[in-house]
Amino acid sequence: MFIFASLAAIGTGMELIADSSQQHSLPPGEIVEHPVSAIFAISTLSIALGIYLVSISFLRLTLISNSSYNWYGLFAAIAVAAVPVVAVLAGLGIIWALALAGVGVVGYIILCDWDKCKTQ
Repeated sequence: MFIFASLAAIGTGMELIADSSQQHSLPPGEIVEHPVSAIFAISTLSIALGIYLVSISFLRLTLISNSSYNWYGLFAAIAVAAVPVVAVLAGLGIIWALALAGVGVVGYIILCDWDKCKTQ
């Protein structure tokens, strides 16, 4: 259940990021549908992404308990969720933080390759 709910929340986070980044580029008089801060938008996405990746990591830990890569995947899932928020707090733009989240997800997928986890 957490997996499907977090996937739906990722879509909401992406919409908030789009509105947050659009908010600064609109001409005067135009109104954004959801005027939110960059930290709120990236936090919404990161929480949903973290719940999804941690849920997947826990499922992998219960299915394949003898692989050390599953523990690395759990720690990577937490890092992938935290890094974009820290980046926005440090002053990096929201689009760059979104790119960091994307790179983190790709890294998580590479780290948690099914064949690698089966054999280790």
